[in-house]
Amino acid sequence: MNVSPSMVAKTRQRCVEEGPEAVLKDHPRPGKAPKLSDKQAAHLIPVACSDAPDGHNHWTLRLLADKVVELNYADSCSYETIRQLLKNTLKPWQKQEWCIPEVSSAFVAAIEDVLDLYEEPYDPMPPVVCFDESPKQFIAEVRKPLPPEPGAPARYDTEYERKGVCDLMMICEPKRGFRQATYVKCQQTLAKKNSKRYDCDLLAL
Repeated sequence: MNVSPSMVAKTRQRCVEEGPEAVLKDHPRPGKAPKLSDKQAAHLIPVACSDAPDGHNHWTLRLLADKVVELNYADSCSYETIRQLLKNTLKPWQKQEWCIPEVSSAFVAAIEDVLDLYEEPYDPMPPVVCFDESPKQFIAEVRKPLPPEPGAPARYDTEYERKGVCDLMMICEPKRGFRQATYVKCQQTLAKKNSKRYDCDLLAL
């Protein structure tokens, strides 16, 4: 795993002193709190992607910094803060096929509704449930992969054998710590419906 002996010693010491659960999480890191909250940052991203103000071809860092103050997100904001935010969220050199919505006031309001929902305290009645599914392909290796070695990662051949497709379904209730994953063959429509009904019954327990 390419882990130093000191890291193993520190992890073992934390496990003894604080318990196994503490090892799974890092200690709070030092430094100033972020200038913008996650909700404010999420709101600023559609602004940066929208049409620029009159007289400008695009949103500049300084314009966005002034927008933060205008929205009363902060008393002041430097363009470097905006640069770091866009650097971590917007990567113009990457492209992905997606359903591109119209960034309108209604769209922004819908985003805020979802963010407000996740910020509400936990209430078992009603729960906040997330459900998603994705088609996946089963593949098998034609040639045996080579295991990792010091200085070299594991290697596998580009050729593979198709073993069918399925729907991978995930349902979770983050604030309760509930998560369930299951899969069914794509042709089994009835089984997929039964799986969704079963997941809903679990949440009702």
